[in-house]
Formats: sequence, C-alpha cells, structure tokens
Amino acid sequence: MKCPRFSTTHLLNLLVFVFVVVMVVAELPPSSHRFSHKKEIDEATELVCGRILLARQKAIAGRTRYRLHYDDKTGGWTTYREVSSGLWLAEGPDEGAMPRGVSIGLVSGPSNGYIEINANGAIENRGAPIVIRLVDGDGAQKNIRISPAGLVQELPSW
Repeated sequence: MKCPRFSTTHLLNLLVFVFVVVMVVAELPPSSHRFSHKKEIDEATELVCGRILLARQKAIAGRTRYRLHYDDKTGGWTTYREVSSGLWLAEGPDEGAMPRGVSIGLVSGPSNGYIEINANGAIENRGAPIVIRLVDGDGAQKNIRISPAGLVQELPSW
C-alpha cells in the first residue's frame, strides 16, 4: 500500500493555516480582558446618558422641572421632580449606581452635583454646557456633554 504524497503547496497552506489559528488563539485572552473593562465604561456611559435623557423627557412631558443628583462618592443617582417652587420630591425607582470600577466627575458644570432641567428641556447652567467625565479602573475615560438646550452626546476621546 502506497503512502500518499503531499505537495509542497499543500504543506505550505497547512503551515499558514496553523500559524493563523495559533495567532488568533494567542490574542483571545488579552482582548477579552480589554473588552470586559470597555464594557463597564460603555455601560456607565449609557446609564448616565439614559438617565439625563429620561429626566429631560419627563420634564417636557410633565411641564415641570427635574433635577438629577449624582454622588461621586457612592456612584449613586437620584432623580427629583419639582412639586412646587423650591420643593423637590425624589422619584424612588429611578435610583441607581454606576457599574463597578467606574467613577464620575464633572469637568464643567455645577459643583454641587445637581443637574437641573427646565420644563422646556433646557439645562440650567447659565448658558454653558455641562461636561461629565467617566473614568474606569484602568484610566480609560469617556466624556459626556450636555448642551444648554438639553442635547446629550458622548465626546470623542482624543
């Protein structure tokens, strides 16, 4: 019985295939680690943007002012609705915390941790935009800008 002979082309193709598979397998663990941290800061960005936009929609729909308060020490968020002039009522089910390992801080805006939204959806900050910075445990940053009109956008990282 004869043993089949492989041509040099077949052996070369097999060698290239094995090399590509080894490179892909070697790259998986580090990239999956980076992806898990990226997931946390992306989740935090979605959470912050979502809370701001939800409060803005509630303010417009209810024709009343809303206030978001974030506590940078605990990472907690609370939404308040103005029930009468200067009297704010916390909306309990809207409370939440930042994902683990992500901290929040203001780059520009009110120093007391409150973001106030008028009944027309505009942000109260003397006509200046508010910029919020999110930082994860690896130092990755994302910035969120809230325009005076109440538009929310993620700023690109340069």
